Amino acid sequence: MKQKFTWMVWVCAVCLWTFAACTDHEPECNICDEQPDGPGVWLSFDFNDEQQTRSTLQSSEVNYKDVKEVYLYIFEGNTADAKCILVEKVGWKGNITQKHWISADLKEGVEHTFLAVGCDRKQEINSTYGFPDIIEKGSKLGDCMAKVQQGMTQNDIAHEQFFVGTLSKTVTNAVEDVALTLRRKVAGILVYLRNIPVKVDYKNEKRRVNTLEVRLHKPQHTDLKLWKIENTPVYGEGELQNSEVLFTLDLSEKTTSGFIPDKEERYFTKVGNDSILSDSYLAGAYLLPIAKTPGKATLSVNLRGDYTDGSGNTKENIVLKSYEVRYTAPKGTSSDTVFDIKENTLYAIGKKLSNSTTVNDEPADLSGNLLKLEVVPWKNIPLENVFPTVTGPARIEADYNDKKYVMDANQDTLVITIKSAVDKDPNVKKPWTLSVNYGEGLTGANEKFGNQEFNELPKDWIHFIARDEQGKFVEYTNTLKGNEEQEVIVIVNDYAVERELGNKIHYTNEDLQRFKNDIRRAVIELHTDGVNEPYTLQVQQYNTLTIKTNDDYQNPRGITRLDYGCTFNKQTGEVMGQDDNCKIVWGYFSTGNFYVSGDNPMNYTDGEITSDKCYNRLIEGHGSAKRAYMGSAIQKLTKRFIHLETNADGKVVDTNPENKEDHTKEKNWYMPAYYEMWGVTKTARYDLVDYNMLEELMNMHKEDVYWCSSGDDFLITEAYIIRIGHFEKSEHKDKTNAFYARPMVHFKPHE
Repeated sequence: MKQKFTWMVWVCAVCLWTFAACTDHEPECNICDEQPDGPGVWLSFDFNDEQQTRSTLQSSEVNYKDVKEVYLYIFEGNTADAKCILVEKVGWKGNITQKHWISADLKEGVEHTFLAVGCDRKQEINSTYGFPDIIEKGSKLGDCMAKVQQGMTQNDIAHEQFFVGTLSKTVTNAVEDVALTLRRKVAGILVYLRNIPVKVDYKNEKRRVNTLEVRLHKPQHTDLKLWKIENTPVYGEGELQNSEVLFTLDLSEKTTSGFIPDKEERYFTKVGNDSILSDSYLAGAYLLPIAKTPGKATLSVNLRGDYTDGSGNTKENIVLKSYEVRYTAPKGTSSDTVFDIKENTLYAIGKKLSNSTTVNDEPADLSGNLLKLEVVPWKNIPLENVFPTVTGPARIEADYNDKKYVMDANQDTLVITIKSAVDKDPNVKKPWTLSVNYGEGLTGANEKFGNQEFNELPKDWIHFIARDEQGKFVEYTNTLKGNEEQEVIVIVNDYAVERELGNKIHYTNEDLQRFKNDIRRAVIELHTDGVNEPYTLQVQQYNTLTIKTNDDYQNPRGITRLDYGCTFNKQTGEVMGQDDNCKIVWGYFSTGNFYVSGDNPMNYTDGEITSDKCYNRLIEGHGSAKRAYMGSAIQKLTKRFIHLETNADGKVVDTNPENKEDHTKEKNWYMPAYYEMWGVTKTARYDLVDYNMLEELMNMHKEDVYWCSSGDDFLITEAYIIRIGHFEKSEHKDKTNAFYARPMVHFKPHE
């Protein structure tokens, strides 16, 4: 949608004042310099304390003079059934000092409702919402609505605003003193973006972006009630079909938008001008208020493109990457991606402070994965500070949605960026402190901390890496201090805690529900000196799923929620890559098992033993082991278990140190052996529990094929596989085949 229109941000006050009686002249006129004789009201326009309001949407700064027409409607009564007794065109001339006489013989002692509507279009130009004829004499107050007229589209809605004021008052004089405040009934959305990526990761491949779109969570509304009970929000009604997309930017190779890839094909570039930064996209739209939908992000910015799968099937214009927009909540409330869009409120993705210059512009950056939204009541925007001040405390930028993203049990690092505090004096660098809040000392439940499902409050599982000026590792620490912008590596311990099974061997439906919510939580806090409230970022992590192996029920194992190569979407929390991209070949290929691990027969019961032996033979320098182990599925799944903890001296130490000489002294993730994967299928019995809930929990599907670390003793080119849902069937496949593999861990380290 091309946005070429003028924006207006103002809240005008329409005041009806009492004046002395005049002589009987020009009784038929609506506008004159003196009051005609007879009953009626005077209208004058005054901005009072709000006269210096303005908007920078679409880079414009305009004022009250952009109001083209004002209409007054008077109703006898103050209920929904009150009928309109007068409709008057004020005769607006664009001058707030102008007086307006409305001749109206109102009944003394009777309560009347005064309703004024300000339009930004002349009467001869068709109004999107049907003004002024949408309200007639005889219309009921409760039925007064702005209605998108036949033939009008979302483009018309985007370009037109209107203002409404109401007041109920009992008439006591022939010339009545009434004061109305006229306020904007529409909302506004401003989008100011830069660093639009040319390619994004989708299904483990780089895909070119062809389109950028800004999308609402549901279609826009067509109707809006003009009369309401005081202090109650009013949202639109009706649906305008196919109106969810607010803005679309063409980025295809044949684009005429002016955006082209840079030389490195990292970001789209475009020449800027005096009012818009280069490489930036600016757009804005009006819309009727719309209520939030629980569980759905209100606004999202989507990057679309084409995808061709391994079979040669092409899907066009699919969402390759989506940024859910999170608004910055006022103090005392929670930030969220789910929010209402209210009247007389501006929702800004990116900051644009002036229509004539780019000074202090801050477009939102699409090089990350998180977009923040400023929610600004238009009525409170002062001249010298249109948007919230650019000064503020230090903040954290992360590439994930901390409400929805939950790390897998074996995810061990996060990378965040500390943005330094900004002061009016650029020479002032306010110190900040980064720490972790585990909810210690809490009374009662708090969903931000601990493991609510299992009533645990784990601590000391998140730490930071301290680095020197050259960026080299210094130590692990619980706190970091600084005053400059800094990239921080956050170490999250692996999470493997054994859970009791309902019937001791197999999952029950109760187990499935409990394990689904087996998540620990803590909050990273960034404190700025002189600021009471910290900036916070939640960290959530799944526990492993407890598995009873087929031959060793007394020593359960933990298994991750995802296969090797799969990830959780950092914005939605959904599983990404649950397809061929997660499959791997087994390895060893033409090398016999004995020459890799030293075992013949192969180990069928404990994959960690196999992994340990393979690794140690590699370190010892066995040539055949090196050729076979490197690049194999066993090598890819073998990973040292991360566990840092604070010792008695307050130092953060690694309790599972890397030992190059003896791999068995470490606790490791590993590729399960045959009987261990057999145990997975028997613990999670598809015939005993809710099928759909089990698949959602485990991210495994019946008939999925998984590799085991157990190679065939005689056929050196083959290894054992397990089909999910099959409990006692031995199969082996060529090692060059691609199947899934799932990391496993012992709850207790090897003795």
